[in-house]
Amino acid sequence: MYLNVILFELYPSMEHKSQIS
Repeated sequence: MYLNVILFELYPSMEHKSQIS
């Protein structure tokens, strides 16, 4: 399922946003 890939890509994206905040 490609949904797993999207989640995997979104997870680090959120972490990056948290660091920037």
